[in-house]
Amino acid sequence: MSPNSSCEWDEIHCSDCGEFLETRQAFDERHTHSFLIETCLKSRAMAREMGIRA
Repeated sequence: MSPNSSCEWDEIHCSDCGEFLETRQAFDERHTHSFLIETCLKSRAMAREMGIRA
């Protein structure tokens, strides 16, 4: 992995065998917290606290 890279199309390779794993953009998308998911979970928790069944 190249941590100093800033290009989303940069490739991430295994440090042991050199095999291509994914691009920097794909890695970032998988590890970025989703605002939509967070909002959904908070809304569901609030509804539960208010006694609303979803």
